[in-house]
Amino acid sequence: RYNQHATTGSLLLEVGAAGNSPEEAVLAGRLFAERFAAVLKEKGEPGNPAEDVETGEELEEYKKDYEIYTAALEKLPDPVQEAPPDFAAVRNILTADFKAIYETLTREEKRTLWRSVIEEIKVDNAGNVTGIIFG
Repeated sequence: RYNQHATTGSLLLEVGAAGNSPEEAVLAGRLFAERFAAVLKEKGEPGNPAEDVETGEELEEYKKDYEIYTAALEKLPDPVQEAPPDFAAVRNILTADFKAIYETLTREEKRTLWRSVIEEIKVDNAGNVTGIIFG
């Protein structure tokens, strides 16, 4: 549940998806905002009540807007495909004897390893470890 329930008239709008580039999401947000603002302004004018059914004029305006926005989206460059991660080092660690590898590390390398894995170690007044938070 998001925060739409907190106030009357709230709206949650998501733009873009996993397959969109940030530029496409920003453009979609801008295009939506421009059109939404125009609709709100139009519907808020005296003598122009909101209607549930679109008129032929509104439908034509929608089609025109659709063509403009589709053309703008087509001008955006294709998103750059990221190279897949190289898991060779992880595979080596998983297939090797971790203890043997660990014993070859210097004191500073061991310290760096544990600091990259553990965010916080909680110790009580008696010196007992009461919790470990991994980062």
